[in-house]
Amino acid sequence: MTKEVNSMTQNFKKLAIAASVSSALSMMSMPSHAVIQGSAGEALLVPLVVYATPDVSGYEANTIIQVSIPGSIGFDDVPNIFVAPNTTPTNPGATPEAGPTLFPNDPDLGKTDVAKIHWYWFDERSMHRLDKPLPVTANDVVVIDWRAQAQTSGSRYDGQAGYMVIGTEIARRGEPANFTMFGDAWLEIDAFGLGYSTLASIPVLPMSDGQDGMYGVDANGQKNIGPADNVVYKGGIPAQVSPMISGMRTNRSDGIPDITVFDLPLFSRVMPSMHVVWLDRNLDSTVAVDVYDSEEVACSATVSIPNELNVIWIDPVEPNTGIPQEWWDIYFAHHREPLCLPDTSNGGSSVARPNFVSYYLPEYVDTNADRPESAGVAFTLSWTLNVDARDNSTVRYFEQTMLLGHERGTYRQ
Repeated sequence: MTKEVNSMTQNFKKLAIAASVSSALSMMSMPSHAVIQGSAGEALLVPLVVYATPDVSGYEANTIIQVSIPGSIGFDDVPNIFVAPNTTPTNPGATPEAGPTLFPNDPDLGKTDVAKIHWYWFDERSMHRLDKPLPVTANDVVVIDWRAQAQTSGSRYDGQAGYMVIGTEIARRGEPANFTMFGDAWLEIDAFGLGYSTLASIPVLPMSDGQDGMYGVDANGQKNIGPADNVVYKGGIPAQVSPMISGMRTNRSDGIPDITVFDLPLFSRVMPSMHVVWLDRNLDSTVAVDVYDSEEVACSATVSIPNELNVIWIDPVEPNTGIPQEWWDIYFAHHREPLCLPDTSNGGSSVARPNFVSYYLPEYVDTNADRPESAGVAFTLSWTLNVDARDNSTVRYFEQTMLLGHERGTYRQ
């Protein structure tokens, strides 16, 4: 009887908190802020997931995702109540009056029929390709080796960039998530055929996953996403996904055209980089950018961002002339971008010094709902070269680094 009372108390708390948070968030106009990582989410977004083999793609790459399942999460206002509003807290406590306690664990994690996560892999155009459920328990750790999973379907996705959404099995039915999870991811790649791989972290964004339909439906009858429900399913597959709380806001929904500005760093222009821009829909458009060097000299260009996942190869340039070096491979980028170089004719900075690119993203959705409606995430993958100090030419090794984008916020157009 005690277990039944505790379970009922827990479910009541989850529903009550979800309702109150949903109401509060719906009434709040939320400005841009920094990307949230490392918090518990009812679902997770891994914005870049790719593998490759030398036989098919000519290079070696793989993405490793680690999902850990906390036995419980507390009732802190930030960040749990925002990125996991439907499951905060996850345990009932000894009595209803006691509030959440660290133990016992969330009872839902002891039910084999619903204690499962489910991952879904989408290509760059947001087409669902593969998915799989995985059983979990309280304080569990699950590793998803993307190459091993993808190769079960042959080599169709070898060298093809995509992204992954991870949710709870019960959420596939349109119900609120019944537990939370943490996520980490790494990209391992031997991009230059040197016989060893470099490793870089990939940001993993926590998302809320509430009752589908709490934000109504659109003109086409599709249920809307919102702050307390970042994932909406159709036929058991995520149909709409947006990290509205943990990600980079791309709208203000105030009925006025706005523009989101974010900066993506480059270590230098003499080494290759990839810009990764994940948005919650395919834009099929280009955006204006400004490229800055370390002497505040800038030049203007445009960059194509047609897809939900945009992987943009930034050509390295020859140090003395600034001419793009086209002999570098593009790997899994959807297109190459030479960009422009700031004018160095008047003693400007060396192209070997740090640069950054400002992206100007027009607001692509605004229904004047006065709540977040769209979001994304942007980051840079850069390589640095370590050479032998004795002759300054022999390559010792490459290092790969992930640099998260810098948000400037929204502006009036």
